[in-house]
Amino acid sequence: MASLAVALGAELLKIRRTLMLMLALLSPLLVGVLEVAVSWERVRSGVAPYDGSWVNQAQTMMLLWNLMLLPLLIPLQTALLAGVEHSSRGWKRLFATPVPRWTVYMAKLIVSMGLFGLSMVLLDVTIVLAGMLLNAMAPALGLTFDTIPWRVLLEATARAYLASWLLIALHTWIACRWPSFVLAMGVGIAATAAGMVVWSSDYGLYYPWTIPWLTSHAAYQEGGHLVSLTIGCLGAVPIALLGCWDVTHRDALGAL
Repeated sequence: MASLAVALGAELLKIRRTLMLMLALLSPLLVGVLEVAVSWERVRSGVAPYDGSWVNQAQTMMLLWNLMLLPLLIPLQTALLAGVEHSSRGWKRLFATPVPRWTVYMAKLIVSMGLFGLSMVLLDVTIVLAGMLLNAMAPALGLTFDTIPWRVLLEATARAYLASWLLIALHTWIACRWPSFVLAMGVGIAATAAGMVVWSSDYGLYYPWTIPWLTSHAAYQEGGHLVSLTIGCLGAVPIALLGCWDVTHRDALGAL
C-alpha cells in the first residue's frame, strides 16, 4: 500500500500541469449555465421550463450531464492523464522504477475516479445554485431552498457516479494501452452517439455509456435499474484488472 501511495502522490503532482483538474471543476458549471440560459429564455417566452419542482429541474441537468457530457468527459480526462506518459515515453521510465507496475496503473485509475467524484459533488452544488438563481429571476417557479429533495438529489448523483466506474475503467485501459489521443476520443464520441440511439431501448440498460443516466434517473422514480447499477459498478473490477495486466505486460510483448 505504501507503493500505491507513492504512485498516487506522483499522479496528483502530474495533474497540476494539465487541464484535468480545471475540466473537473468547470464542466459541471457548464451544465448549470446552459440550464439557466435555456430555462430563462423559456420563462421570458411564456413557456414554463418545467412544473416548478426541483426534481424536474435536476432531471434536466442530469440528463445533459450523464447522457452527453459525462461519456465525452471521461475519455478526454483519461486520455489527458495517460498522455503525460505517452508524450514523453514515460511508461518505460515508470516501469523501470522500484515501484510495482500495477501501482502505476491503479494510481491513474484511482485519480480518474477521484476527479469524476469531485465533478459529481460539484454537479449537486451546481444544480442547487442554478435552481436558486432561476427562482430569484422567476419566483413563480417555486424553487425555494427549503423544498430541495436532498435525498433524491444525492442518491441520483451517487448512482450515476457508481455506474460510471465501468466507463472510467474501460477508458483508462484504452488511454493507457494506445498512445493515440484521436483513438481514445473517437471511441468515446462514437459510443456516446450510439448511446443517443439505444438509451430508450431495452439494450440501454446494459450499454455502459447509457447506464449512468438510466441509473440516476431511476432515483427519481423511487428505485429500479439495479441490474444496470450493478453492471456499471462491479463490472469495473474485471475491466480494471484486465487493463492493469495488459498495460503492465506491454514491454514483454515488445509494445513499449
